Amino acid sequence: MAAPVPVRPAVPGDIAEILTLVEALARFHGDTPGASAASLFRDLFGHPVWAQALVAEGAGNIVGYAVLLPLARLHLGQRGMDLHHLFVRDGHRGAGVGAALVQAAMAGSRDLGCSYLTVSTHPDNDAAKEYYRHLGAKTAPPAADRFAFDLTARAPG
Repeated sequence: MAAPVPVRPAVPGDIAEILTLVEALARFHGDTPGASAASLFRDLFGHPVWAQALVAEGAGNIVGYAVLLPLARLHLGQRGMDLHHLFVRDGHRGAGVGAALVQAAMAGSRDLGCSYLTVSTHPDNDAAKEYYRHLGAKTAPPAADRFAFDLTARAPG
């Protein structure tokens, strides 16, 4: 049996390694990375803290990370968490790193009083869908149509 993968909350000294992984995840999805060390610090350690990050370590380096964002179903009195990012470096996949990060995300979310954890995948990412099912996730019903407002645009009128 493999040794457990150590997972811990990120600290400010992890920013450079997390940024490398965030950029790798963006490129994996065909996106142009736009994050910076400053934006990660702002979101993970600024005021207010906007997101939580967990890191998995192996051989003295960060080999994977997860980022969690809070959710709520106020009308049901439920807190939740969204597993916004999950990424494991090449060469460390298949060694339990992703599972350890998901388990830590679930445990930390429970500790905060959350009753659910969500995660999304690209519609064509069948491997990720199967992986989450393998870890025990159930397919969630699609939400109602979703809309977005561009808050960088000038307000009408």
